[in-house]
Amino acid sequence: MTSSNSLENTSRPFAQPRRRDVLQWMFGLTAGTAVLPLAGCGGSGSDAATEDTLPEPQVLTAANGKLELELKAQYTTQALDIALSQAPAYPGVSTRTATYLRSFNGRYAAPTLVLSQGDTLRILLNNQLPPNTRQTGVGYLNFQNSTNLHFHGLHVDPREIRPGVFGDYVVDTAEGGVLPGQTRQHELAIPSDHTNGIYWYHPHLHGSSNVQVSSGMFGAIIIRDPSDRFITSPDIRERVIHVHKLNLNDGRTDSFKDSVNAPTSAFLLNGAYQPTIVMRPGEVQNWHLINTSSFYPFNPVLDGHTLWGYAKDGNVYDRRFKPMNAETTGQFDDAHWPGNALFPGNRHSLVVKASDTPGTYYLRAMKAPSSEVDEEIVARVVVEGSPMSTPCRPRPICHATTITFRLRIRSWRTMAASSAIWSWPCSTRTMSG
Repeated sequence: MTSSNSLENTSRPFAQPRRRDVLQWMFGLTAGTAVLPLAGCGGSGSDAATEDTLPEPQVLTAANGKLELELKAQYTTQALDIALSQAPAYPGVSTRTATYLRSFNGRYAAPTLVLSQGDTLRILLNNQLPPNTRQTGVGYLNFQNSTNLHFHGLHVDPREIRPGVFGDYVVDTAEGGVLPGQTRQHELAIPSDHTNGIYWYHPHLHGSSNVQVSSGMFGAIIIRDPSDRFITSPDIRERVIHVHKLNLNDGRTDSFKDSVNAPTSAFLLNGAYQPTIVMRPGEVQNWHLINTSSFYPFNPVLDGHTLWGYAKDGNVYDRRFKPMNAETTGQFDDAHWPGNALFPGNRHSLVVKASDTPGTYYLRAMKAPSSEVDEEIVARVVVEGSPMSTPCRPRPICHATTITFRLRIRSWRTMAASSAIWSWPCSTRTMSG
């Protein structure tokens, strides 16, 4: 077993995945190949001795072309492990804290909504927060319990599409929006040519959105493209991970002042401090990281691993994967876009292949512009159990140092389905951004 509380394991050169790995990840588990059940993909099989403690948001999936739900804006009491700024260590020092925060449906992180191109999403926003009270002489900050709903990144109608039914409508004044005791009906027609990928929803009312998002009023949206066999593969475990920080004043974030002046917590992943993620040796997972914090960048590095990004903010990269590791963690210039760092509202979609060597590895948040601390350990990744491999079906076309293969995926640039050619170098050098 290996274990490290430093970045020593990540300072050596990172080898490119082998040709067989690339083909297994991209083509394996399709076209009728024999597969392991999804439960095994998550590292929770009978041979896993360690519990996976990363919470999973509730998942709601469209059926027959429609997904309909009610979102209740309400206060809720939850016990959370909260850690403040400290030197990177595992386990870190945290305090079990009773929180009383605004939420959707009484949960820290609202449901993940899964739709396909052409589906319809209907949400009734029901504001059950208490009446607004005067908190400050700044007028627009006195409506902390009024709200609305924004669908971040979706290409949908932003208007009142018919009387009393709204699309992605966020042009309310601070005095307007959905007041306590009121409701608003949203209806979104997802275009049939919408880009597949990860998006999110959250309040966006001027003056109150910071407090509400800071409290955990957010959820993910996944748009599926049926022709995309990789990202939607049921045999590669897909995880939505909200990366978030809280600013608590005696367990609460009632005012804008609380959200900017109260001590800042360490990063939480889906509301958990330093959760354990269990993977089997060689296992591949598909992670969507969403930075739902209001002010703080998240710059991920996983000890002894390279994270392979394939999309940012729901937009697929142009025919390449982007490595994220200790070598790329300080690259913030335009020449290395998009880099490791996620700033508030950003999303990374990436492939994680667990090491073939069982052991304990740490997911870290490294320093980035506007970071409050230089480094945090945000999760423990335990690699254990029987090794996993994915059967390889198609044959590659390899020209010189590049493996080329075809993957049906939706390009942001064309907004149309195409057979995009993706390349991955065959050499052992780390691919540049």
